[in-house]
Amino acid sequence: LEGVDDTHQLQQVSALHFLESDKSASGTFQVQPDEMVITYALSDVSAPVHLIATFAHEIAHAVLAGHEVEREVPEEEVELLTDLMAVYLGFGVFLANSAFHFQQYSDSGYSGWQSSRRGYLTQETLTYATALFCEIRQADHDIAKASLKPHLGKVFDKACKQIARRQSAAVLIALDQGGANA
Repeated sequence: LEGVDDTHQLQQVSALHFLESDKSASGTFQVQPDEMVITYALSDVSAPVHLIATFAHEIAHAVLAGHEVEREVPEEEVELLTDLMAVYLGFGVFLANSAFHFQQYSDSGYSGWQSSRRGYLTQETLTYATALFCEIRQADHDIAKASLKPHLGKVFDKACKQIARRQSAAVLIALDQGGANA
């Protein structure tokens, strides 16, 4: 692990989607001859949820690299898959809670707002993926919901209902348990 000062870059995350050029990478993952190196933004040390989400994403890169999955995925989709892998590893609540931040402020007659976005998937997509993870792993839905930001709890409930209605989790449960015929 290596802490680094924030850097700015333009990142293509799908065929038509780019991160804005002034967005800092929260972390990086590199395979070097003798080791794997994960870097993280030093500014995240004071924000544990963001730091955990960053570590989860970068560790997901390591898992995917270990299975050579990234070679089979178009380059512009690797980061999206990596976020989904982090959810599959059990870190969905952290990714969803850190995906979007909005803050209003007022000081000495001035007021305004600030927003920031982290990661590659929206908070709603990450919340849905977390609901799917809970269904696949038979994890306690109430604990996951209680750990999400309040407005995401509503998204989580809707996702759980949709998953139950479609019964789509059965195929994924079979895949998760190693079923070849799923």
